Amino acid sequence: MSNYSKFLNELNSFYIDRKAKGLVDKIANDEALAVIRDKWMREGKLAELISFIHTNWDSGNCDDFIEPLQSLLISTNQVELFITLWTKIIKYRLTALWTSLSDLRKQENKINLTEIVSIDTSNFNMFSKDSYKDLKKVVAFRRWFAIDGLTKVQKGLLALNQIEESEKIINIMTNVRNLKSLTFKL
Repeated sequence: MSNYSKFLNELNSFYIDRKAKGLVDKIANDEALAVIRDKWMREGKLAELISFIHTNWDSGNCDDFIEPLQSLLISTNQVELFITLWTKIIKYRLTALWTSLSDLRKQENKINLTEIVSIDTSNFNMFSKDSYKDLKKVVAFRRWFAIDGLTKVQKGLLALNQIEESEKIINIMTNVRNLKSLTFKL
């Protein structure tokens, strides 16, 4: 059974247990997911949790959910698991960015980086189909989203005293800022 299935089974059991105890009040799905996440963290199922995260959030949009796990990995100096967690998330984000950039290049001969950088993405909703109508705004958002993730990785690597790896991330961020394709490897 996959880690994804195991997590969902525990989540289902959580809901069944609440119902059996007469706790019929609504609990937000994010809160229920956090209960199982925290349980797995206490049980030391960190690699399994990372596997679930990579399967469940296959667009790399899991920042809020992973924050406690990321903090635990840093505080317990688990460099390999920290890198494992973030590598796939960053790959998702960069792949989406380069795909959108390629699509935009098909529409326009020349990409104006200054224009992309100046686009306000504060109201971009990555879960709304309407947000994807303006390809320039999509590229701007995905550029920001990749940089945001890379910044978190870089700060985490510094906290883990991984100076050389942190410098690699800075170089990757420079390429992303300038919309220059690259091969990502931590």
